[in-house]
Amino acid sequence: LEEDLEKLIPDAKILRFDRDQITSASRLEKMLNQFRSKKANVLVGTQMLVKGHDFPDVTLVVVVLADSLFRWPDFRAAERAYQTLMQVSGRSGRGDQQGKVLIQTFQEDHPVLKALMDQKSRDDFYENERELRKLLDYPPFARLARLRLEHSNAATAKERSEIIVKSLTESAQLQDGSLEILGPSEAFLERIKGVYRWDILVKSKKINDLQIAVRYVKRYCSEHKWALTVDVDPEGTG
Repeated sequence: LEEDLEKLIPDAKILRFDRDQITSASRLEKMLNQFRSKKANVLVGTQMLVKGHDFPDVTLVVVVLADSLFRWPDFRAAERAYQTLMQVSGRSGRGDQQGKVLIQTFQEDHPVLKALMDQKSRDDFYENERELRKLLDYPPFARLARLRLEHSNAATAKERSEIIVKSLTESAQLQDGSLEILGPSEAFLERIKGVYRWDILVKSKKINDLQIAVRYVKRYCSEHKWALTVDVDPEGTG
């Protein structure tokens, strides 16, 4: 995007604001001061831009491919997308001049966008999210645990996760039907630093049953010396 903007707007003075560029607090402050003092007039960045920064003379905010927020593999995705887009929209028009916000999307009728454009009330949006979570047994109406199997070999990571699902399904102490098992499936970021990651999601309305299942898997992986990470009510599935 930075490279394309340089071609499309040759006179623009562009700064890129992401974790590759912001390597220290001093680097962050230097870049923010460059933009605030108008030594640069276009700031291209990730969601790091959304929180905690005030740009009083910004008159245009553009969100590129907002659909990536809607499609994040997390049952909280719509709620977080709404909060993020509300925050970033508030960065435009804080000074004397009126601001504008442009959102690029392939889903113009998405509930998040309808709420942002006041075609649906915020209360209705959150009530719909609540009902959806209740229907699908997601928190706060049930508890959720993510079990992640990791290995340097992709086939091994997949095989181990499949064995865990089979073992959970066949375990006599987990046969009362209180558990719902989703997966296994590749993690959203399947490979990081040469390690492949496969996820299993376990849901239950009873926290005790979920804890029994988690303890069972931990013990099984410990006996077999398999790498396992457990996250109860995970904040995301990245």
